[in-house]
Amino acid sequence: GRLCKAISSADFGGCSVTIPHKQNVLPFLDSTSPAAQAIGAVNTVVVHQDPQTGKRILHGENTDWLGITRAISRVLDANPRPVKKGGLRALVVGGGGTSMAAAYAMTQMGCKLVMYNRTPEKVAVITDRLGGAVAKQLTPEEMRQALDLGDGEQDVGVDIIVSTIPAAAEFTLPDFLLENKPVMLDAAYKPPRTALLTQAANTGCPFAQGAEMLIEQGIEQFQLWTKRQAPRNPMVNAVYSKVE
Repeated sequence: GRLCKAISSADFGGCSVTIPHKQNVLPFLDSTSPAAQAIGAVNTVVVHQDPQTGKRILHGENTDWLGITRAISRVLDANPRPVKKGGLRALVVGGGGTSMAAAYAMTQMGCKLVMYNRTPEKVAVITDRLGGAVAKQLTPEEMRQALDLGDGEQDVGVDIIVSTIPAAAEFTLPDFLLENKPVMLDAAYKPPRTALLTQAANTGCPFAQGAEMLIEQGIEQFQLWTKRQAPRNPMVNAVYSKVE
């Protein structure tokens, strides 16, 4: 009720949408971007005006996937991966709104997508829509099946791992997934060094912190709302002053 009232008011100028409302907000919007439609979640509401009627249009965007893509691409550029037949392999862990954005980001990067969640049915809905496969457990055999590998292919590892699990869960990965030194991103940004990123650092895996994703998606939000270039350095400093 309060959400509906807030976004319907004449002085509403747009907003950022956080968990758990990234899907709940959809019925209140007049339009959504192709990315938001594909992901099935919105994290940014922008107000437009119809040039013909003057009517206010509430438009939903998703900038999470751009934040994920940019944060990972930066690490990949500094740590190039050997080219595999079929392209890079990506594992997305978790089943919420952010995992939908992560899955979309990986498909947009041309990766072969595998998703894992404790409730496999939850992510099967995402892979049915975006492509990819579900690993019911994080075991070599499950990964072999999910990656659809032939009998002669020994490498069941991946190149990119994105975790969307809350930091409090202290999620870490089984050792076999770390052997290839995959690029890792933990979407959780508090604390800045989560259990997963500590594991990455200890095993020599290159990684991006959740704050990097937060900054990149926030810069995109700022530009959508204001139609101006975002002040990157002040935004970076503001985020790190809060998460450190």
